[in-house]
Amino acid sequence: MKVSREAKSPGTQRPHEHPAGSADWSIALESYSRYPGCPPPPEVPRLNTRQALLDSGLRLFNAQGFDRTTVADLRRAAAVSNGSFFHAFASKEQLAGELLLMALGSYHRAMIAALAGGPGAAEGVRALVVAHLDWVVCHEAEARFLFEQSRAEWAAQVREGRRAENAAFSEAIARWREPLTAAGFVRPVPPAVLASQIIGPAQMFCRAWLSGRDGTDPRSVSADLAECAIRAVVVQKEQQP
Repeated sequence: MKVSREAKSPGTQRPHEHPAGSADWSIALESYSRYPGCPPPPEVPRLNTRQALLDSGLRLFNAQGFDRTTVADLRRAAAVSNGSFFHAFASKEQLAGELLLMALGSYHRAMIAALAGGPGAAEGVRALVVAHLDWVVCHEAEARFLFEQSRAEWAAQVREGRRAENAAFSEAIARWREPLTAAGFVRPVPPAVLASQIIGPAQMFCRAWLSGRDGTDPRSVSADLAECAIRAVVVQKEQQP
């Protein structure tokens, strides 16, 4: 059954639809969507200047793009002075870089949590596909920013931070994958190939949803996507040693 992206609580808005300067709008460390099956937003105390700017940056960068967003726009949306902005961030590039690392870390934590307890090959692949889809839908604003801005020119300034974050994530995936590969349950393919087979198709659905090309909730096809990923990377029983 298809789940429409319009199927959310009456009267609610997506994170990027909140008016500029709204005191109730906050992503804290993670933005929360109001789509069915997503956790409710946490109660967040009154924002400090830095967090208010991060929240405003996420909303404005998603709504009008990085290049079209000025420091003045960010200050007005967060209701802070020019001096307060530059006390918190040296530039809008630094603000965007911090948002990118926060979003990447949030995504990685969700994926690693899906492998808690050391699931088997098929169970782990299924859990990763579901975790990817859940994170994108329930953290829509962060997902849009991460996927659309990660190759921007300004993102080079956080290259080392991204490299460290990706390395830690790769190590966590390897701790799950390597014993299963050694035992003959997961195909012995390079890590990049494994990731493309598990996450690639799900990511295509997510990008279409985030762009508005397809309003179908990506989670509605999670079972099919997981089954395809399992067939691609898990050694079938008759082929196992």
